[in-house]
Amino acid sequence: MNKIQEAFAPVTADAALKEKTAEFLHQKISARQKLFKMRMRYAAAVLVMVLMLSGGFGARFLFWIPVSYIGLDADGSVSLSLSRMDTVVAAEGYSEEDIQLLNTLNLTGKNYTEAIETLLQTPEFMSESGESALSVTVLSDKEEELVAGIQGCQGYQRNSGQCTGVDSEIWEAAQEIGMPAGKYRAYQELVSYDPTVTVEECQNMTMRELREKIAEYTGESVLGSGEHQGQGQNQGKNQGEGQGQNQGKGRQQDQGHGQGQGQGSGNGKGRGNGAER
Repeated sequence: MNKIQEAFAPVTADAALKEKTAEFLHQKISARQKLFKMRMRYAAAVLVMVLMLSGGFGARFLFWIPVSYIGLDADGSVSLSLSRMDTVVAAEGYSEEDIQLLNTLNLTGKNYTEAIETLLQTPEFMSESGESALSVTVLSDKEEELVAGIQGCQGYQRNSGQCTGVDSEIWEAAQEIGMPAGKYRAYQELVSYDPTVTVEECQNMTMRELREKIAEYTGESVLGSGEHQGQGQNQGKNQGEGQGQNQGKGRQQDQGHGQGQGQGSGNGKGRGNGAER
């Protein structure tokens, strides 16, 4: 109000007229300010309503954001991207055959353990003869939880899988040259023995072929010894029925008329009970 009166001070007019004019303008300005505030409140209310109505969409959007990654290498190579709910939100193949296989399996939307079981039961990815070598790598803030779930997969236990955690640096380096992290680590190891090996050669090898090359220098088992991080449960069978929980290396025999099999890492004792016939 004072600013309006100051603006009219130089104007030569009746004092009452000047006062009325200033009051009129003040009312007009106040009305506009109130209208502006009302519009802002209305816009804010509409925005809140939109956000509330789109809450379901926002939740679905968050559901599809990948936060964990699993790489699987056997006769083929595949990487799975997982949501916060451990659901597969993307699956990537590293060859035309792998891509075609993923198109038929449709792993997106499945829990990661279900997706892995499905993949490992597919002959195109994992040989039914048991001659394939399986490597699984995990990049996640909850690595131990995911590793434990992978170890519980029957396909992993059946194929003497090796499961290890990797950091983002290794994962990104592997992606840059078109490999899952497991095959990339095998490539690095092979290059340390034979610097003439190329990326292209390793990309076209299965994990068994890579391990066979490495075994020429190390003498280690091609199929591995079931090494992994964390704890795993394995089942053994004999001529009766028996189960053994162990952390042993390679294969072992239960006492009685039968053999028990277990895969794991480290040194441990296996137990198995078999009913004689």
